[in-house]
Amino acid sequence: MVVRDLFLAQHTESRLHINSVSTAGSLAFIKSAKKHGTPVTASVNAYSLALDDSALLEFDSNCKASPPLRGKEDIKALKKGLSEGIIDVICSDHRPEDEENKKLEFDMAAPGMLGIQTLYSLVNMYSELTAEQIVEKIAINPRRILRLEVPIINENTKANLTFYTPTEEWIPDKKTIQSLSKNTPLKGKALGILNNEMFEQT
Repeated sequence: MVVRDLFLAQHTESRLHINSVSTAGSLAFIKSAKKHGTPVTASVNAYSLALDDSALLEFDSNCKASPPLRGKEDIKALKKGLSEGIIDVICSDHRPEDEENKKLEFDMAAPGMLGIQTLYSLVNMYSELTAEQIVEKIAINPRRILRLEVPIINENTKANLTFYTPTEEWIPDKKTIQSLSKNTPLKGKALGILNNEMFEQT
């Protein structure tokens, strides 16, 4: 499907974004297309950088995702693709599910896991990117791809910010997961948010 969509983008001279890249093979095709001038961008889900298919050995339905978890060599290729700029964006792929859809036999359970609350933690721990690169992949490049204005933090302007600590370790329980759904094998923590508030110098 990646090859097909890349061919169509080349044939129609259209912009293309490939979401949730998870394999080294797909990444190789995207890299080649970019090299030949195809206007293609790509994203990877944060959990695809952290969990490999060995997590499926216990048939934990919380680890059932779409795309599915891949092998260690795929993860290695994804990290390299991030550092080389082949992958432009990191997504949360936030997919909450109720217990009725998750507490089933593995092949019957719905795919997906929570992603927003653990996004930064996973990227900080597993992406091998600098803080500046993390901000670019999560917050700036998506806006550029969608041709939206990239906000600038200035005095006396409204800001939307999320505050994280890069070193704190913690193990939350179901009470501390903010989503109404609890379907995640991962843990992470945001310290707070600033939503559409005036940013003032103090």
